[in-house]
Amino acid sequence: MSEHDSGEQRDAALQAIVDRLTDRHAGDDPQTVRADLERQLRVADLPVRSEKWLGDTAVEIAAGRRLVVDGRQGLRADPDDDIGASAETGSPGRPEDARRD
Repeated sequence: MSEHDSGEQRDAALQAIVDRLTDRHAGDDPQTVRADLERQLRVADLPVRSEKWLGDTAVEIAAGRRLVVDGRQGLRADPDDDIGASAETGSPGRPEDARRD
């Protein structure tokens, strides 16, 4: 059994990895980020993630966007970051995403 038995422990370990990689790899090529992400997950003995999750997360990290780990939903953009917020919900987002009625 892994040292990350509870979901909360796994989330905390994953958050630490994502934060570290964002600090280290913002502006890098997503493939470089992905390779380091996969390596960090293996070293931490965290569960294998889907190809889509790995690719999407690497792209976000490479773009310098902060991600927040949410065990129920995987990763999501930091709520304090206005990038990617939904115009449908009326949440703040990018100006080009705003509804024009």
